[in-house]
Amino acid sequence: MRNNILEIRDLQCAYQPGQVVLDISSIDIGREKLVFVVGVSGGGKSTLLETLGLMNNTTACLPDHDAAVRFFPAAAESVPLLGLWAADDATRSAFRRHYFSFIFQHTNLMPNFSAGENMMAAALLTGLSVAEATDKVRVLMEQIGLPAAVFSGTVRELSGGQRQRLAFIRALMADHELLLGDEPTGNLDVRTAEVCMELLRSHLRSQRKSAVIVTHDLRLACRYADCIIPIRLRYDTDGRPYGCVDGAEVLLMQSDGSALLPTGKRIGDPQEHLYHAITYP
Repeated sequence: MRNNILEIRDLQCAYQPGQVVLDISSIDIGREKLVFVVGVSGGGKSTLLETLGLMNNTTACLPDHDAAVRFFPAAAESVPLLGLWAADDATRSAFRRHYFSFIFQHTNLMPNFSAGENMMAAALLTGLSVAEATDKVRVLMEQIGLPAAVFSGTVRELSGGQRQRLAFIRALMADHELLLGDEPTGNLDVRTAEVCMELLRSHLRSQRKSAVIVTHDLRLACRYADCIIPIRLRYDTDGRPYGCVDGAEVLLMQSDGSALLPTGKRIGDPQEHLYHAITYP
């Protein structure tokens, strides 16, 4: 089995012809790793998630990029991910449902379903029985600090923080190989964000899954990531900003809180290093 679940080479993303918003030379996403992507607003963090998650064809107005992102399922041949845009919507939806799970800052919960039904929905679609799904959800609820009574309540009755924790559980219940998160703790207080990330990290390790989380929270990234990918802000010849990612700048986090660059150079204060990397062109 290949060590990476994603390999990205010479990828450019744009929403309008001639206006690149994200430029990635070379990045590998390790299998069974919790990977954080950090950068300033407007640097292309969400664009990367849209691209990897097949949510938006950000390469449609650029030259052929079909092979720029390769996905390596655990028990299947590698897939040129962006080539799936040549397929129909049903094929892409089935692929996402089979391999991916998502957490967003905006929870997108179904208001006409109970909280429990929202959390179980993804698992039920994969064939898990209601009894099995209920048991799994209740265990996760206890771990993430949601009262048992929440299960039978409606989404409208929940606070914003409770809804976000519910969305975490829904994502973890999906039978995924890769979880993609776009600022999933952005609406949470520090302690609740840590509880959610503890649960996510524990889940990934026990289930041998992978995740890519986009965040502006450098402290959270440095605490929980296996590796961190910084997006530098650059400017094109017309003065328009775009994000730039170079694999040589990836931080490999160490158990003592320090980090290593791919060259082996040790970074004693990763948070300060990342701040300068993403703030100054």
